[in-house]
Amino acid sequence: MRTLVQLLSAFAVVAALGTHGHAQTPPASKVLFVNIHGDYDTDGVNAFNQLKAYAGAANATYFDLASNGALAAQLAANHYDQIWVYDLSYTRTDPYPLDWAAIAAWYQAHPTQHIICDGRFLSSFWNGRAGGEGRLLVENYYYNLAIRAGGLVLATDHYVFSVEGMDQLTAALGLDSFGGEFYGSFPLDTNHPLARTPNLLTSLSNDSSTGQAPFGLQPNGKVLHTFGYHSGNPVTPGVSSTIDGSLGVHVAIDGPTDGAVFCDDQTIALRSTPSNGEQPFTFAWSSSLAGPLGTTEDLDVALATLGVGTHVITVVVHDAQGRVDNDTITITVGGSSCEQACGAGTEVCLEDDGTLFTIGLVGPSGPAYAVCRVVPQGFGSNPAAARYLDCEDSDRDGVLDVFTPSQIAQRFGVGVCGN
Repeated sequence: MRTLVQLLSAFAVVAALGTHGHAQTPPASKVLFVNIHGDYDTDGVNAFNQLKAYAGAANATYFDLASNGALAAQLAANHYDQIWVYDLSYTRTDPYPLDWAAIAAWYQAHPTQHIICDGRFLSSFWNGRAGGEGRLLVENYYYNLAIRAGGLVLATDHYVFSVEGMDQLTAALGLDSFGGEFYGSFPLDTNHPLARTPNLLTSLSNDSSTGQAPFGLQPNGKVLHTFGYHSGNPVTPGVSSTIDGSLGVHVAIDGPTDGAVFCDDQTIALRSTPSNGEQPFTFAWSSSLAGPLGTTEDLDVALATLGVGTHVITVVVHDAQGRVDNDTITITVGGSSCEQACGAGTEVCLEDDGTLFTIGLVGPSGPAYAVCRVVPQGFGSNPAAARYLDCEDSDRDGVLDVFTPSQIAQRFGVGVCGN
């Protein structure tokens, strides 16, 4: 008599095979498949062969990692859009710190790329599943990373496999570790992009003593969303991803728009909308430069609080069940994009030849504006002050005169011009 696990696994394969026979052509994306030399290398080769068949031989490279530093050299010499790390190395130390650091550095150089963590990857490839469920899953992973400019796939199994190599890598990436040991049903978030494109998947096999993937808010600030889960419980995911699905709470920043630039002394209206999840929600806004900003759904922040520079603004929301999501935008405060071109209006724009220099805006984060300066001419007794000249050029005392934009307009009849 077939066991329940065998029946569930057979159903998963049948469900997967009832999808598109031929997946749509993916965008070109260079992928490196890293096999951590170990005990299920053949299944790793089978997975790579399915990947190569879909991505194209010219876009897929297989690398067997067996010595410290070898992969680091490979990454230094070649460009890749995706890195897949397959760790089924059983009870080995996997002493490759140079290589874990190299993968982490590669990801940190592309911090907007996505991550897929699969703690039951082996189940899709053993017992003859490579050409069915395994193929469909590989195509979905590759395609979804390719259309999002690349990323990482971290593939392992239960804790005895991940405890050495993979968990060293997740620590370097700023992710929680894999763990646990599971069997049984493995439903998917069927609205998740990983379940829908290019192949339709409803469940996956889960009979290789599988593990739980990291999920939720991670030490590196990323949020891993549940894609597939053990025993009907979405908070014990076997597969998670930074690609968002439909499970749990969600939040979106409604304003300002991504890429917005702010120049004047004004207030920025930060607006968010939570959805799904269970109320009450808690919020935490932050800036990559200025740090924590506030803890309300909507927030008004003065430019002086942020300061000049390019800020990644993040809002993190938790629901009553402890589920988490975040959203980010990038804004710029001040800088060259806020300066008018010299000569565009009535601005004074003189040469830096010992006479007056271009009127320059010091910044929107403070109330003071430097009006003009000269090449050092020895004005006054203070060598530092001698760099500056009264714009009215009346007393030549070498003291820096400071004005607001309105005072500049009133006293000199000109606007503020960039250096």
